[in-house]
Amino acid sequence: MQSSQHNALGSQEARSAPPLPKDLIVDAAQPIPVQPAAVVSPNQVQAAGAASVVPAPGEQAATDIPAAVPSQPTHRANPLQRFFGWVWHHKKLTIPALLALILAVVLGLPVTRYPILALGLKRPFTITVMDSKTGTPVSGANITLDGHHVSTDSVGRAKITARVGKRTAHITKQYYQSTDAALFVGISTAHNSTKVRLSATGRQVPIKVVNTITGKPVAGAVITVLDTDAKTDANGQATIVLPTDVASQSATIAAAGYNKLSAPVQVTDQTVAANTFAITPAGRVLFLSNLSGKIDVASANLDGTGRQTVLAGTGSEDPNNTVLLATRDWEFAALLSARDGGQFGKLFMITASNGKFSTIDSTAAAITPIGWVGHTLVYEVSSNTAPWWQPGGTLIKSYNADTGKTLTIVTSQATGTSDSDAEHQAVWSPLIMGDNLIYATTWYGPSQSMNVSGQQNTIMSIKTDGTGSKTAKSVDAGQYYVNTLNLANPTTLYFSISSSTSDSTNYYRMDLNGNVTSANTITSDTVTQQYPTYLLSPNADATFWAEQRDGKNVLFTGDATGNNSTQIGSLSEYAPYGWFTDNYLLVQKGGSELYIMPAAGGTPVKIADYFKPNYQFYAFDSGYGAP
Repeated sequence: MQSSQHNALGSQEARSAPPLPKDLIVDAAQPIPVQPAAVVSPNQVQAAGAASVVPAPGEQAATDIPAAVPSQPTHRANPLQRFFGWVWHHKKLTIPALLALILAVVLGLPVTRYPILALGLKRPFTITVMDSKTGTPVSGANITLDGHHVSTDSVGRAKITARVGKRTAHITKQYYQSTDAALFVGISTAHNSTKVRLSATGRQVPIKVVNTITGKPVAGAVITVLDTDAKTDANGQATIVLPTDVASQSATIAAAGYNKLSAPVQVTDQTVAANTFAITPAGRVLFLSNLSGKIDVASANLDGTGRQTVLAGTGSEDPNNTVLLATRDWEFAALLSARDGGQFGKLFMITASNGKFSTIDSTAAAITPIGWVGHTLVYEVSSNTAPWWQPGGTLIKSYNADTGKTLTIVTSQATGTSDSDAEHQAVWSPLIMGDNLIYATTWYGPSQSMNVSGQQNTIMSIKTDGTGSKTAKSVDAGQYYVNTLNLANPTTLYFSISSSTSDSTNYYRMDLNGNVTSANTITSDTVTQQYPTYLLSPNADATFWAEQRDGKNVLFTGDATGNNSTQIGSLSEYAPYGWFTDNYLLVQKGGSELYIMPAAGGTPVKIADYFKPNYQFYAFDSGYGAP
């Protein structure tokens, strides 16, 4: 009881409590409300077991002394005060545990969480800038936040990473009032976005950009006028703010995959036709032209602009033996031409990007282009002077445009020592199917007799690099010969084998892998009918062809095998010429006009008039521009 009383009276003998942290000390200047204490008699005190207190002279009588010194009035501590008080009474916590506990508490309070996390924690934030008057996106607006700089895209949006907590973004754009936007970057990114409206100081000019060939909107086109720009959205639309002191300004319009366009912009906030601009996909088409009186190689942009002479003719070209055949990506073209006035044409290569001209083969022999497989040209060389009894009367070669190397991949065979006893092998009907060269061989004896014993007539397949030679079908040359080869589509070949001693003929199908089958459904009509010439797309997963109906062409596209067709033109005067990328088709009209159109169909756009040689490819599907 003595001890209790001393504690109650705040005796000097009671143990002093340690000082509280400075920020937890209650301000002494603040009034402390005290409830009046009840006055008790000495007897009541004694009854309570308290010791008697004798007042000193001049001190208040015992009857005026409260029964107990009232405790300090209750003060409602803030969370940190309560936390540190709790910590003080749990002194057994280890230092790591104490630090972890303090960190958890500090991070759990919003007032301290973000200032501490902002020292290192960053989160992405999206800012969308809009025109305050039109509500349209402001592209190309410059945003500065936390020392980082970004620009808004075609829909006025920019993403930036910033420290969490309260931040201020500074936003500027030419011919707009600059502004500062207050942001709150949260730890959770669910709501880390805001919209900011800028007020224009010039005139808001609406502009639209479309594709010249398709007429469809061009997204991401950048319109640059004076010292400001704007970028089109998914609808090909943009609003650019321009000064109002003139009625028209010069603009430059550029987009990835398109030719740059320079054109005047009308400075008006109204939607006018003059501010809709058509830009042309990038790329150039090569074609033959005799506009100069000679057969030149020319090129032009896809809309016919920028026409140039790539290779001027010499005047010695043979109109009946001049061919231009381009790769499916239009990077290279092979030219067969008698430019030097010789009896035979020579084979040349042209690089489309720079017009570089080089010779592929100048052999004094009949040269026939067969087709391109990627950047490898396959062609036939037939000698009119070599004796029958010597091998090599017919060669098939391949030329790699990337490496400049030429290989002989097929050589005709022969036996004997003179024309009277010679047996020679004819190599004929070469064509491209997939990545392979397919061709037939037939043996002939003296006086062109087809009854050659001890030899084999064949259907052969070989890669353009000379590897993978395969005999798809072989028969006794003394009894049978290959009669017809007919490419039905890019993956199917029909052929027939006839008896040299009777009237019997058998019919076969060959697939892309060189597998040969026969069936009752394969008839003479199947093998000999005229099939469309299917032009493969650059990525080889689509085809383009025409069918004659009522004397005019019906245009189709389909899959890589010519199936699943879609009609894109009906009773048309246009005929297939090739692809340009996988998005556009090249067509010709009247044998003298070259056009381009969307792969999905539409109105063709004229590129140029051109010269079409009197030269026919059969079963051709590898390369573009062949008549």
